[in-house]
Amino acid sequence: MICKKTLALAFALTVCLQSVSARDISEKCFSSAATGSALSALRYCRLAAGQKDADAKIVMTYADLLAGRIGRMNPQPEKALENYHRAASADTSSPDARWRLASILLKLHRYEEALEQFGTAAGLGHPDAEYQLGAMLAKGQGAAGDRNAAFLHFKNAAESGEARAQLALMEYYSLGVPKLDVREGYFWALAASENGNYAARSALASNARRLSPAEQTAAMDRVRQWLASQGDEEEKCLRLYRMNSANAAFGFCLRAAAASAKPEVALIAATLLSSPPSGGNPDETRAQKWYLKAAAGGNAEASYRLGLLYDRQIRGMTADESRRQALEYFLAAAARNHQNACLKAGIAYETGRGTLKNSRQAAAWYEKAAMLGSEEAAYLLGMLRAGEKNNPDAVFWLSVADRWGYRTAGARLISVRGRLGSNEAKAVEEKVEKFIADDLSSN
Repeated sequence: MICKKTLALAFALTVCLQSVSARDISEKCFSSAATGSALSALRYCRLAAGQKDADAKIVMTYADLLAGRIGRMNPQPEKALENYHRAASADTSSPDARWRLASILLKLHRYEEALEQFGTAAGLGHPDAEYQLGAMLAKGQGAAGDRNAAFLHFKNAAESGEARAQLALMEYYSLGVPKLDVREGYFWALAASENGNYAARSALASNARRLSPAEQTAAMDRVRQWLASQGDEEEKCLRLYRMNSANAAFGFCLRAAAASAKPEVALIAATLLSSPPSGGNPDETRAQKWYLKAAAGGNAEASYRLGLLYDRQIRGMTADESRRQALEYFLAAAARNHQNACLKAGIAYETGRGTLKNSRQAAAWYEKAAMLGSEEAAYLLGMLRAGEKNNPDAVFWLSVADRWGYRTAGARLISVRGRLGSNEAKAVEEKVEKFIADDLSSN
């Protein structure tokens, strides 16, 4: 059976539900983008970004959503570009919007424009943009191919910690650009390896055979000196990761996570291990370690991701044990208003996954998730109420889910709505209209 602590979390809903309605539309945008569905985030961010005085971060979050696939909606790169331009104009000192703008332009093969935007981002201190400048010049994209110019950009990026650029320097020195230098190539391969580049690790062995043990030791000493020159690793991790320069942040964040007391640093380390920016297989065992540290520090996202790990069954645990633990983590995140965690908790209680079935608890967590904007939770709550023959509530939540774009809500709504009288149906519709209006209003 689930422990008393878990049950206490499950029943602590009233205060949380009261606090949800007090959030303004900008906070709903950020919260849904971080903890909920892309559809809910799009709903709030579209409105928040449409405001005349919209913050650059709001506009950029909206652009990020447009740049990716949302439910069945395909990416909208041109609309994303428009909003990245807006964000870049609103905050000219930040390289992040320029980097994202350039990345979209590169995917669209608009090379000259991409090269210009990467150049602006690099000038504002974005290591990944500096690397992309080198990569584009090496390929002749947006300008004539120029390996010497590419080398200079790789060098700038490498000195900031960009692991792909460090590996590129190894290759260039091996090819004799700007000169043949095995020791310098080995040094940068070693630096790339220290920064988490998996390809560099495989290249080290072949390069090491060309150097004496003393030369290898000297290279390691240089790497230590280079790392010491980079300053506080925690600060560098946070700065690079927040500007979306994951390839440069990787090594700094992994090293910083061991000593940092900030849950955010441990979460970043776990995130990077789960999806290595420079390629390689996810390292879920190491990621779990840092998720645990971040969750222990009260980070809701870390608790949610631990729930996902355990829900898939952790090695060494039975399925039931692992699912019980998953629910513990989902509840911990849900208590901190994590939209998807609330949804997962509701599903667990409705299906008996990791606990005894409890429709009352399922409904409570579905309602909280729906109040936070989850269209799937609204749909599942509507279906649950329909099964209980609570037709007015069923129609209400299925209508909300349908208005929010949940794919099958409309078909279900038609059959359930037929169970209501005309006056009852009208009253429910008025309630839905008020709920939708309140949900999309800024308070």
